[in-house]
Amino acid sequence: MVVLEILTKTTQQRRLIRFSGSNERLEQDVANLQSKHTKLLERLESIQEEHEHERADLEAKLAKAIADKQKSRMSGNIIKKNNALKKKIIEQSKGFLWGMVKFIQSTEEEEGACKLLLKMGHFEKKFVDTKQKRMDVVETYKKFCKKAIFLRRNYATAETKKMIMRRYQNNEEVLSLDDLIMCLKRNIVTEEDMKKFIVYWIEYLPKFVGSMEWSEKVRNYVTICRAMRKDNPILPLITPDDEAFGVLCVHNGMARWEKEYKKLKAEANGVEAVENDDEDDKKRGQYDGIFTKTTQGQNWWGGWIPEGLEKFIEYRAMNVLARKQTNTDKVEKDCLYNLRMKNGIEENCESATEHLKNKEAKKRMKKRGLENEALPPKKKVVHTLIYSSNSSDEDEE
Repeated sequence: MVVLEILTKTTQQRRLIRFSGSNERLEQDVANLQSKHTKLLERLESIQEEHEHERADLEAKLAKAIADKQKSRMSGNIIKKNNALKKKIIEQSKGFLWGMVKFIQSTEEEEGACKLLLKMGHFEKKFVDTKQKRMDVVETYKKFCKKAIFLRRNYATAETKKMIMRRYQNNEEVLSLDDLIMCLKRNIVTEEDMKKFIVYWIEYLPKFVGSMEWSEKVRNYVTICRAMRKDNPILPLITPDDEAFGVLCVHNGMARWEKEYKKLKAEANGVEAVENDDEDDKKRGQYDGIFTKTTQGQNWWGGWIPEGLEKFIEYRAMNVLARKQTNTDKVEKDCLYNLRMKNGIEENCESATEHLKNKEAKKRMKKRGLENEALPPKKKVVHTLIYSSNSSDEDEE
């Protein structure tokens, strides 16, 4: 009996110990589960917080995109990255803007040049019909105005050099700087002066302005000061800036071009050119001018030193003053008359088309034996169709 009791107690103790161990394991498992639960809750809170940040960020981006789109509709940001507009800016900078702007030397001048172009040029209304749109155009495309002027200036210089080198090659007269200043000031007194002015008129001006713009169809029928642009008749075809830059261009490069021609001529004749340049002249480089420095690298603003820009302003002032003088109109008309006589153009002929018709008329008269007769006067056109300002056919707005 005693043994049985002892065994029973022992069994109970063992069970109690086993249950106690199990209880400890359960408590540990519970503690682990609670820890995992806590961590999961913390992770869930973190994910929710990240989600809220991402959602807020996306909502902000969406709101900004909607605002930008609305702003673009109102302010003209359709201008951004518009290749057609960029091309037109460059094209019209070389055309309209070139007549009034030859140098852009600062960001302020860059913006001013682009604003001037918007006033003079031809642009679609959707790009320039509000102040904000014009500001967008200026901010986006002002650098292309500057680049176009830079390229146009280099092109005019290169064409002027080609013309002078050709005249050297053909043993034709090359106008000196004094001759060009005389033409610039319209100080034409003698017959010799007029001959030089004619050379200036038909050879030099096309290079300064453009051979297409100042072609025979134009320069044989209108004077310099009275010529207007065909694409914008309120703008002069040849401005004081055009003439001033042309003279400056020759002033800047003539000495170098003459040396280059002499060197080429000597090489063509199999004679070694005499090297008489000083050391500084060699360092400047073959294509340096008096007012430009190529050794400084490609200068975004053009590479012209202040003395050159000051000389440009001086030459422009000379031409502005000359155009105001009463004698200038007579000088230019006399030059035009001489050109017409040289090319067999009647004094009162107003255009190349009319001259062609007159030539055809003379051929017909010659066939009929009337070559010594004067051409019949031009028919007077009388317009009889008159529109009344209050006509019923008028379009209604």
